[in-house]
Amino acid sequence: MLTQEQNKTLTQVGSGTPMGRLLRRYWHPIAASSEVEKVGTTKKVKVCR
Repeated sequence: MLTQEQNKTLTQVGSGTPMGRLLRRYWHPIAASSEVEKVGTTKKVKVCR
C-alpha cells in the first residue's frame, strides 16, 4: 500500500511536479489512425496542462 505522500507523488501531474515533468518528456498516443477522417483534420483532446 502507498503512503499518502507516495500517492501524491504518483498522481499529481501539474507543471513542476515529478510526474508532471515525466509525462511532459514523452509523446503519448491520443487516437487511432482510424479515428482521424483524413490528413489535415484535427481532433480535440484534453491533455495535461
